[in-house]
Amino acid sequence: MPVICRPMLLGVKNNFLRVGLLAGILISMLLPNCAFGSGLQKFGWDSRLIILFSPSTLNNDFNSQKRHVYESIDGVVERHIRIIKVVGRGPVTVDGLIDTTLNGPKLRSEFRILRKQFSIILIGKDGDEKGRWVRPVSFKKLFDLIDEMPMRINEIYEQGG
Repeated sequence: MPVICRPMLLGVKNNFLRVGLLAGILISMLLPNCAFGSGLQKFGWDSRLIILFSPSTLNNDFNSQKRHVYESIDGVVERHIRIIKVVGRGPVTVDGLIDTTLNGPKLRSEFRILRKQFSIILIGKDGDEKGRWVRPVSFKKLFDLIDEMPMRINEIYEQGG
């Protein structure tokens, strides 16, 4: 019976560990984020979330997106959307009010958003990420996406629409 050298087994184990770790990292990058681990669980099953990340209030994309919000406020309310802003190093706001239970750097980290990056993330009532953009997006596009979701279709049906 051949004798297997201990260092050879150790090398095989290390390779399996490397492959497993790499697979885990790749899978975590491909799976949608779940907002319920971000301190956002208090909104679960009640509200859809649009999270605006911006490096500052002077960012052109951020200001353009804010205009889209104000122009579409009736649709935002009808679809149970909460607007969360993570801007620079300032406090996180929800619908314009400071929310001390949310942490901007933690949200940036969990959603993999760089501090100098503008991004928009749409989170469904189930806590899953439904969309992500790095440029301003029209609320018509957001509303169309939301209106195709099964939960929203059910809401429209229950409202008699």
